Order: sequence, then structure tokens, then C-alpha cells
Amino acid sequence: MRQLRWSAAALVLLLAACGDGVEGTYADEKNPNNTYTFDDGKVTIATPFGTKGTFAYTVEDGAVRIVLNEKLGATMALKRQKDGSLTDPIGARLVKR
Repeated sequence: MRQLRWSAAALVLLLAACGDGVEGTYADEKNPNNTYTFDDGKVTIATPFGTKGTFAYTVEDGAVRIVLNEKLGATMALKRQKDGSLTDPIGARLVKR
């Protein structure tokens, strides 16, 4: 019975580690009004100018790929860093709030 509990605990930890790990709100380190809020396969991007947009995203090969326009195939990739932060295409560091 004890081994079954340890196996179940190990399985839970393994499944948690396999998740995409991108949830919650990330903000630009230098401009905290520029935010990316990830929830259930969607990301809402809010700019300092008051505009917002919601887009689908996937996590592939160490990057978060945001689909900006599906018809045109326009995407934006955020690179995942070892410390859990994200880097946008121009090098801005996004940190989790």
C-alpha cells in the first residue's frame, strides 16, 4: 500500500512537470502595463495604450507560439527562459506577476 501511494504521488508530480507551465499573468519588466494573461489555451494581451486582444497559443519546442491571425498564418513566439520568464521577439523580458 505504501508503494502504491508513492507511485501515485510520483505520477502526479510527473504530470504536473509535463504541463505547459504557462498560466497566469506575465508583465514586461520595463513596462508593467504591457501584460500577457494566459488561461486555458488563450492569451489576452493588454498594451499600455489600452488596447486588448485575445488569441490562441500553443507551447512548442521551448517557445509559446501565439496565433495573431490564423488566416494569414501570423504568429509571435515568446521564448521560455530557465528562470520561468518569457522573452518577446524584441528581447523584452516578461516576468510572472
